[in-house]
Amino acid sequence: HANHALGALGKLEAFVLTEEEGISSELVKRHIANVINIIIQVERDANGHRHISEIVEVQGIVDGEIQTKCIFSRDPETGLKSDGVAPQFLKRKKRKISKGFPDDFFDPEKKVTLDGF
Repeated sequence: HANHALGALGKLEAFVLTEEEGISSELVKRHIANVINIIIQVERDANGHRHISEIVEVQGIVDGEIQTKCIFSRDPETGLKSDGVAPQFLKRKKRKISKGFPDDFFDPEKKVTLDGF
């Protein structure tokens, strides 16, 4: 229940800090950044239909803040569209995960559109 992916991470951090006494915000952020690879943000349109609005990769922590990178974002005209960025976690686990993706899936020139999302 957040308006964007980064907002969801902030809420998650707040929930943990509310429930766990004596734990630092920095430690909570570090744990979140270590266990979450992707956030899929869903929003409701004016007609009440839910759509994926963005797919964001959690890339780690820099200067005490969780860093994210948008991989897909919603274009009102065409639907969910690639931002031309290959997720870092695919590069790290290339052989295991990326077998289901065509080689040019994250190509910045192609910018894949996912119909129906």
